[in-house]
Amino acid sequence: MRSTLTWIWLSTFWSLIGCGTDAATPKDSQDNTPICEGAAHYQNGRCVPNSPPSSWTCSASAYGSVDGCDCGCGFADPDCVWPLSLGGCTRAHCTGNATPEADDPTRCEADTPPQEWLCDASYLGDGNCDCGCGAPDTDCPSPTQLSDCAYESCPNNQVIDPVDPSQCLANEVPTGWACAANTYGDGLCDCGCGIKDSDCASTATLYDCGRATLCGDLNSVDPGDITQCKTAPSGWRCAVSQYAAGGYAPECNCGCGIPDPDCGTQPTPSSCSSSASGCRATEHVDPADISKCLTNPAGWTCAGRYLSDGRCTCGCGVVDPECPTPLTYQACQTDACSYGKGIDPFAPTTCISNAPQDSWTCNLNMFYDGATCDCGCGSLDPDCPTAATAAECSSVNCGAGNELKAGSITTCVEHCEPLTGTVGTGTCTNGGMVEIFGNCNYHLSACGDGHSYEVECDSDGTCYCRVDSSCVLATTGSCMGVQSTLNSVCGWSLVDHRY
Repeated sequence: MRSTLTWIWLSTFWSLIGCGTDAATPKDSQDNTPICEGAAHYQNGRCVPNSPPSSWTCSASAYGSVDGCDCGCGFADPDCVWPLSLGGCTRAHCTGNATPEADDPTRCEADTPPQEWLCDASYLGDGNCDCGCGAPDTDCPSPTQLSDCAYESCPNNQVIDPVDPSQCLANEVPTGWACAANTYGDGLCDCGCGIKDSDCASTATLYDCGRATLCGDLNSVDPGDITQCKTAPSGWRCAVSQYAAGGYAPECNCGCGIPDPDCGTQPTPSSCSSSASGCRATEHVDPADISKCLTNPAGWTCAGRYLSDGRCTCGCGVVDPECPTPLTYQACQTDACSYGKGIDPFAPTTCISNAPQDSWTCNLNMFYDGATCDCGCGSLDPDCPTAATAAECSSVNCGAGNELKAGSITTCVEHCEPLTGTVGTGTCTNGGMVEIFGNCNYHLSACGDGHSYEVECDSDGTCYCRVDSSCVLATTGSCMGVQSTLNSVCGWSLVDHRY
């Protein structure tokens, strides 16, 4: 209990809210109400600040908002009727089990627990119904049912009294119950407790278990006898729940010291589940005995699971024992390089950025096969000689209607057949002119003379004139000078509207 209001507090309150007489305060000419000085407004017969003082602990929107008297906010709400009293409070903003003080409703005081209260004092009136505390919690409805209890505080050998939930009763459990006494018959089927819980049906299975405290988790309950926990044979070093787990899709656990029955009778490293291994990151499964682990080779930078998996893995720092010797790029079956990198085709144990095969557009079996120089595949085939020309290509893979771009053996462009005779003119027959809109690769405007005119330009500026779906290669010029180039090559009168 805090002390009563003092004259110092009263004087502070009235000075902040602007107490004064109407005669001494100028009047508004419109409605004859007093005019408040400074950042204040007239309310309930007095001037009050527009914003709450620093001692106000509630939301600013609750201060003087004509929504009722807010108490427990550290300072008097102008909405409250003077003198302040608990009866005048519309809302109390105290937290936990605290309530506004009787002598000063702007302040809060905590409830004093009754002498019978056995729980922590802070639990009383904290917004949660606490049961088993020796006395009723003010948060609990009256009468209180077991279903109302948010928390229970009975000792392990006791349970909540269903008649008076504020009290605890000794819990009589049958002989052989190994779990906490208050878990027997508490409404949840407990498994692995030595004997069957009265909450478990006579036909209960592993899927009916709601809790398995002694076993660690429900997966460690013996599915054949839910009153017991699983055990694993001596030598098993993985989680007990992983041994012979069975289920719809059993996982073969490898590197666990002894064979897992889920692996079958003739397991191989490929039988092992990638997510269920007892080997550490620096180890891999022994192909001769998948229940054992071997240390990774010196210099191996990838996960151990890539070793003895039946595949030649590249990009791991050293040669995978399952790869042929000498190691070539085409022998690699698994690329273990990190995101954004690829196997170096010239040194398959290392990874590089912008690996040529990453932009390879042909069948990967053709890349660096040691036999043919394959062209038109997006990147240079290492089988091609340095500075190779189109004449040295063993195969060109540009597809129908395309050809190698001039001066390149990696890039394909549309094949353009030079036309003979008159190919048309850029000057329309109706007197208009063909115009370029947008970028080089955009079509030209229609002339209305019965012909279709288009222009396409490669990134290096080589331009193509297309008339009625046929094209003529412009051997010189660039996109920036497309007007003069096409004038001389195509014989068109063009106007460039791109700039």
